[in-house]
Amino acid sequence: MNAISPTLLLVARSALLHVIEFPFILGQHYFVTNPVTGTGLSPKWDFTSAAFAGNPAAFVVGSKIDDVPAPINSAANIDWLYLTNLTGTLANEIYRVDTQGGQPPTSCTPGSPEIFVKYTAMYWLTGGSF
Repeated sequence: MNAISPTLLLVARSALLHVIEFPFILGQHYFVTNPVTGTGLSPKWDFTSAAFAGNPAAFVVGSKIDDVPAPINSAANIDWLYLTNLTGTLANEIYRVDTQGGQPPTSCTPGSPEIFVKYTAMYWLTGGSF
């Protein structure tokens, strides 16, 4: 396995920061009706209208395979996830890690009015074939 040195990675990242104009939007992340079962919601990463505009294959709908509680303050931070490709060609696997926030308040129960809970996370999308 070839490893990339942290120095090389830092240099590459620094070089990219001089080329990319901010804000730079790769795509959108939202939920859709599960395309296989037709019920429930599945997460979708859609790059078809941003970084890869015009490429109809630049998306992935994920299916959760596993989760673990956030290793730091899991009462406030949502779980880390491992998902695989349900449909699309953007990635074969999706990892959600390094979460901050996202747990709903205890007042949130089934039948409650819709709420939005902010969080940040790092998503890794690996594989893909578009």
